[in-house]
Formats: sequence, structure tokens, C-alpha cells
Amino acid sequence: MQCKCGNIPLSLEVKSPGINRGRWYLKCPTGTCKFFAWDESPHPFIRHNPEMYASIVPRAHTRPFMNFVRFDERDPKSAIKVTKIPVVFSRLSKDLIGIKAKANLTVDPVIAGIENIKWSDLHKQYTIPATIQSYNLALSRLPKDIPNLQIEIEPIPPFLLDSMIEERMLEVQAALQDPNTMTDIEFKWSEFVDSDLYQLLTPTQRNGVLFGLERDGRVLFGDENGIGSIGEVLALIECYKEEWPVLVICPNILRESWKFEIKNWLGLNDDEIYILDSKAATKDTFKQTGVKRKKDVKPTMRMSYKKRVERRLKEEGYKSSDSEEDDNDDDEKEEVYENEDKSSQEGSNVKFYIASHEHAARRRKEIRNKRFKIVLCADSHYLKSWTKSESKFICEMLTRHRRVILTADSIRYHRPMDLFTQVRTLAPNLFPDFESYSKRYCDPKNTVFGYQYSGKSNEFELNFLLNSHIWYAPVSKELKPHFPEYVRNTIIFSIKKSLILKHQVEDLIQMSINCDILDEELVEELVI
Repeated sequence: MQCKCGNIPLSLEVKSPGINRGRWYLKCPTGTCKFFAWDESPHPFIRHNPEMYASIVPRAHTRPFMNFVRFDERDPKSAIKVTKIPVVFSRLSKDLIGIKAKANLTVDPVIAGIENIKWSDLHKQYTIPATIQSYNLALSRLPKDIPNLQIEIEPIPPFLLDSMIEERMLEVQAALQDPNTMTDIEFKWSEFVDSDLYQLLTPTQRNGVLFGLERDGRVLFGDENGIGSIGEVLALIECYKEEWPVLVICPNILRESWKFEIKNWLGLNDDEIYILDSKAATKDTFKQTGVKRKKDVKPTMRMSYKKRVERRLKEEGYKSSDSEEDDNDDDEKEEVYENEDKSSQEGSNVKFYIASHEHAARRRKEIRNKRFKIVLCADSHYLKSWTKSESKFICEMLTRHRRVILTADSIRYHRPMDLFTQVRTLAPNLFPDFESYSKRYCDPKNTVFGYQYSGKSNEFELNFLLNSHIWYAPVSKELKPHFPEYVRNTIIFSIKKSLILKHQVEDLIQMSINCDILDEELVEELVI
């Protein structure tokens, strides 16, 4: 076929929205004549000879286009305009895998023809069963090596694929397991059910304890205000009582409140709960028991036998180092050392150590040497910045402990960017760096000020990942029948005396001259 100019026409695709979008048409390569015709090729994916684009020669005595290139300088591949079609695979739930692609008349029929595929109005994308076979089949059905189409496939992250394999293996092991035998999780749960603490919790809090046991003590409690995350956190710590002592990291103003809650829920004494002082040396708080200290030995020169005999005859009270009495002195030194060792063991009565975020970041080496097996980090949403040194040090320290329990208020409503530090703390193997995490879930945008990560993408997959591996965050609207209308919490804090407070007290005393409403006992306490 030739146009009115006698040249081989160009074959192009309709890009503008409408009924004919995706159809191919023919037009004059030079634009001299107004030739137009629809390309009714019977092939499912139109493939034109690349030489036809390179063989375009303008008509004589006509002005060529500005972007015209001579035949010998033209690249055959550059003649075809490529259309990029992104196809994203995501794990929507335990039973579904989602396929989301950009609308295209060539790709859409291929995706719709995949076996066992369905359209989900809830997720607004195609879904297939969450099996490795269905996933590999869908990947193989996508078209490849098409000159005018470039399929950009974004696969499911490897750890989510491994989780599908582990789920199937666990189902097989559960079917083959003897029903009379109990696992470690079932044994700890049965002990917790028989305890008095079980009766004090609501059904929602009990489910949170069970979820923490299933996650092997690495969990984030993101309950909303009023649901009662303190009770389920301390109940989970009670299940691992054989691994005490416990380190509690919280904001500085809430240290006294956590001490009060621990005494109230677990029934401990004041001697068993110790608040770390930021001014005191941490090495005096965490004493290593059973570690020998080096003795201060002064260097001396051994005298000859002749000189020792002469000195013994001249000095009546002189005793050589080879005498038996000196050996007895050494025994006394050893007894003193044993007493010092026993005095250091008195610190083992402490079951809970409470430190602020700043103190824990500053003394992270001493805390690491103590080798706590259980660490509770309250209000972990303060550690959301992955560039701040304090949050960076604390998160690196927490990844090395066996049981890590985090608490945060209304964590379900936070942006994916603010969840990275907490997700990486509990599961460091999921995302090695922020770049891979942000590309998958933060929808990064390149602006004049740099990349912005405040967006959201693949929300269903992120929610599934968090609900199954990271957090326990029930919504308050669904739990209203289990809780009263009003919940009272006790917050204990101390006020530092300063000159400003002193001047305020003096003003109150001056006001008390003209009125009798002021509490005299309160004024006396503030003055003292």
C-alpha cells in the first residue's frame, strides 16, 4: 500500500481517549498529502517491518520535517514509538494475589484470559489464587518481545513469596502433627490462661497476647487510645518470665507511670523496679556478676636469701613473702573478693529497668553488654525518623535482642514513610534499606526539592504484611462492646523546682492575702 505521494505510509496507534483508542492507522510519512486509512492487520500484535520507517524519502520540491534524518543516518529501532505498560503483582490477602496494569487494548485481553482470574470490586483490580503455581502461570502469560509495547513487571517481594511457601508447609505439618502433643506457643498460652492476669484482660487484649506469642515476642501493639495496650504488653512479658530481667524504654516523662503500671499489673515491689538515672554512671547500675577484677599488684624485686636473713635478724617484725602467715593473708583477700561478688549479685533482684529514649541511645553499649532478652520500647512512634541519630541508635540496638515489644498510639493511621524504622526493627530481613521499601509502598515523587516519600502505594499489600507479621492494631469502632464508655489512666510525673516556679508560688502567696480560696497545704509543698 502507498499513499497519494507514492511513499510507504506510516502505521501509528491512536493515543487519545475515545472509542478508537488502541487502533492502528496509516498516514502519509511526509504529511504532504492527507492520506488516512485504518490498519486492519489480522495479527494479534501488529509487527511492521522496521525498514519501512527508515525508507521514508520526502517528495521533491517539498519542505521536509525538522526532525527528518537521512536514510543512511536513521536508526531502525528509533522509528518505532514504544508504549510502556506497568504491571504490578501484589499480595492482597492470605488467599489472593492482585494484578494491576495500565489500561491498554492489547494487554487487557491477555490478562483477562489468565486461568482462575477474577475482577475484585473491593480492590479494583484482577485477582488470582495465592499460590506459587498461579503466580508463575500469570507471569508466563504476559506478552514479551513486542516492538511497540514494553511490559514493566513489578513482581511480589521475595519474602512474601517465601511466606506463601511457609504457610503451605505449616499446614502440612499441622495435619501430620500428633494432636496430643503441645507446641511451645500452646504451652505458654495454656499457662497464661490459668493465671490470674488472664481474668483481668478483655477478649481483645487476650488476642493481642496470643498474637505476640505467635510472633515469638517480636510485635508492635498499635492500639488506639483507651483500648488498653499496657495490660496486654505486660501480660505478654509475664509469659516470658523465665527470661527476665526486662528493659523498658519510654519517654522521660512516663518513667514513673510505667513503674506504677508494672507494680499494679505484675505485683512487684519497689526494689524489683529500677529507674535508670541519666546522671549516674551506667557501669555502676549494670554490674557484671561473676567477673573477676584485676588486683592492683605493685611491682617488686625479689631479694636474695642472704639479704632476707640479714634483714630478719635486724628487724624483729619483718616477715618474708615465703612465710605461712603471708599465705593466710592471701586467703583473707580471697574471702573479701567473694563478699564483693555477693554484694554485686544483690542487683539481680531487679526485674525491670526503666530508661528514657535519650538515656538508652547514649548508653547503648552498656545496655548491649547487659544482654537483655526482653526489651519493651514504649511510644515507638517517636523513633519514626530514619536519619535522626537517637532513633537510629535505638533501632540498631533493638534488632539484636530476642524479644522486642513496641507500642505506639493509633499506628494504623500513620503514613508508610513513618513505619519504616519500626518495621525494620521487628523484621530486619524484610527490607534491607529504605530505598526498596519506599519504592514499593511510599510512591516517591521527584520534585525540585528532591524525592518526596509522603505518598502511598500498594496499600492492600502493606496492610496484609503489617497485620500478619508486624503489628496488632484493632480499631476502636469494632471493639466498643468490650470496653466501657470512659477509661481512666494514671500518669505520674515529677516537676523540677526552678526560679520560675518559685516566683509563681510567691505570686500565689500574694494573692492569698486578698482571697481565702487558695489551698495552704499545696502552697507549703511547693515552697518546700
